[in-house]
Amino acid sequence: MQASGTRTPAYRAYIPWRERNGRFSPLGLAVFLAILAPGAHLAYGLLAGTLGAKPVTEVLHGTGDWAIRFLLLSLLVSPLRRVSGWGKLIGIRRMLGLAAAGYALAHLTLYVVDQSFDLAKVASEIVLRVYLTIGFVALVGLLALAATSTDGAIRRMGPNWHRLHRLTYPIAVLAAVHFFLQSKADVTEAVLMAGFLVALFACRIVQKIGLRLTSPLVLAGIAVLAGLATACIEYLWYALATGVPAERVLAANLDFRYSIRPAWWVFGTMLAIAALPLVLRLGSRAREAVAQGAAGRG
Repeated sequence: MQASGTRTPAYRAYIPWRERNGRFSPLGLAVFLAILAPGAHLAYGLLAGTLGAKPVTEVLHGTGDWAIRFLLLSLLVSPLRRVSGWGKLIGIRRMLGLAAAGYALAHLTLYVVDQSFDLAKVASEIVLRVYLTIGFVALVGLLALAATSTDGAIRRMGPNWHRLHRLTYPIAVLAAVHFFLQSKADVTEAVLMAGFLVALFACRIVQKIGLRLTSPLVLAGIAVLAGLATACIEYLWYALATGVPAERVLAANLDFRYSIRPAWWVFGTMLAIAALPLVLRLGSRAREAVAQGAAGRG
């Protein structure tokens, strides 16, 4: 145990598995290992030769997928903390944001490798191809957020730090658009990410207008809204950007024989979050009942 007045060494605050006070954080360690796992899996597949005829392209796509997943998870931290009341969740938000930036940077690096390190060609492609331009702008934004995520940057920038980091949502929109445009025919996961982003926007709007995010009814409403919005996004994409009959895709949301469409995954995930306050209340009452029973027996 530290002596009174002894300060925790500054470097320990940046170790993922330690809290700011230097104590070991099981949650931080678990999240840190979870962040490393996809990269380790992709690296193993690349070295072991299990990624098919175009292994670099597979890893390129994989790092991009995980970049947007971790970005959305970082945005989920704040609403989930409010719903669960678990304040320690806020400690992993920075880690998830840095993971998103790291995977996005790896994504660009692998694109350079895939283009045989022809930097002039890479630069021209980024300028001439809209989806690459959008992705590059999103990457620059993520790197700016990552570079200013330290405690020192927060102190130096003051109110400007909050203004800069409000760009996280616009950056997420750019990332989702980039994901759509590079997904070619199969946009299932792009639709899924867009649906979750809609749900996160809805959570933010709910907080802004003063509704309680801890209300199961409010969260259930968000689940319904986000699910319907996801189905609409999928329909519009196929109607406007492909030759695939959009009506068939929309009808597939009611056919569970082959797969579960993204709209249902978004709806189910948000409905599970909506049930969380009820589960926590029931757990709290059960603990109170047990404590009262123990006190009565005593």
